Amino acid sequence: ELDNPECRTEPIRHFVEFAQAVQYRTPQPAGAAMSHSETLSRLTVGDRRSDMIKWALRRAIDKFERDYNYDASYMRDMIDASPRAAWLFFRVTALGQFRRDLPIEAWCAAGITAVRDEDCGPCTQLGVTMAERAGVSPAVLRAVLADNPDAMPPDVALVWKFTRATLAHDAAADEYREAIVKRWGRRALVSL
Repeated sequence: ELDNPECRTEPIRHFVEFAQAVQYRTPQPAGAAMSHSETLSRLTVGDRRSDMIKWALRRAIDKFERDYNYDASYMRDMIDASPRAAWLFFRVTALGQFRRDLPIEAWCAAGITAVRDEDCGPCTQLGVTMAERAGVSPAVLRAVLADNPDAMPPDVALVWKFTRATLAHDAAADEYREAIVKRWGRRALVSL
């Protein structure tokens, strides 16, 4: 849930809230009988609605870029290509904000480790910035970025090892998964 105070690292919460407030009209099936004036009215309203949605999404992206010093031009490209696809993308990102029963440092370590695996420097910086703002200690961030589990608190090291093993399709992930469920429960596992 987006209003959970534990979820302070929500990178595009404002996008998600906007997307949830917007409802798209299901398009008419091809060949559906409709009068000329009704067709024109729907096109005009649809175009204005699309323009309004594009405007609102772009404003939210502008704020996100300012807040995080992040280039989100790919989001603008998505909006230009298909406002509906952009809206659905923003809705899906809400899933990535789910965190229950898992310490914030461990949760952020998993996210940073995953984006580093994708070799995305700007994404890694964004993850680190969000973790800092969520209160993750600089020492933990240094240990995660240095891939040094010995310098991490045990909770963070466990989640870091699980994330690395999962990304590598390593069977050791099963052992770490069991330890995570035993320590925090299934909701914590789902959070990862």
